[in-house]
Amino acid sequence: MTFDVHNVAAFENAFRCPSTNLEAMPLFVEHFTRLLRHEKICVVSPDIGGAKRAGQFRRALAAEVEDEPARRSSKNGAAAAL
Repeated sequence: MTFDVHNVAAFENAFRCPSTNLEAMPLFVEHFTRLLRHEKICVVSPDIGGAKRAGQFRRALAAEVEDEPARRSSKNGAAAAL
């Protein structure tokens, strides 16, 4: 069992035993839609690798678009919006 695989096609071909990918996004969307229904929401990705998933999450929440790129600090690997 895995959670939120980055590449489902690659995952499906990676194992020789039965395996299942569980998506957490529907649970997060349900939770945050109720919790933040009266708030403005902005979804950002910490890096370019997560941009597609962040976009899917944003569309599901009907949140604002954050076009600013993220920059990774060389000291600790943390991402920060520019």
